[in-house]
Amino acid sequence: MNEPFIFINTYAIKPGRAADYEKVCRKVVEIADANEPRLLHFGFYINEEGTEGTTVQVHPDADSMAFHMQLVAEHINQAREYLDFSTMSVQVYGKLSDAVLDQMRQLAGSGVPVTIRTQSSGFNRLPAL
Repeated sequence: MNEPFIFINTYAIKPGRAADYEKVCRKVVEIADANEPRLLHFGFYINEEGTEGTTVQVHPDADSMAFHMQLVAEHINQAREYLDFSTMSVQVYGKLSDAVLDQMRQLAGSGVPVTIRTQSSGFNRLPAL
């Protein structure tokens, strides 16, 4: 079965920085859209108060996620200016490649709670890429 890789992370937006967050999100979306034809869904979400953001990604597999992380690494590092990573949490659904597993271990090692779940049953109608 073709099992997608789903990545969800939630984080606090520093006070007064919601507009900066949204501007950078648009730039990252442009980069991903232009360079990641395999990425099935990539969305940034923000609460009404502009204090919390969530990123949701659906990849066809973990290798697609690893490529994405390399592609946007510079933007992730710059995000420290407007995001509070001390409240970040990460949820991963699907099989992890060694590269993505290493990335998740690095996040967990920095104190970010990382929850990893593998599929036990279900079906998938996403196209194989």
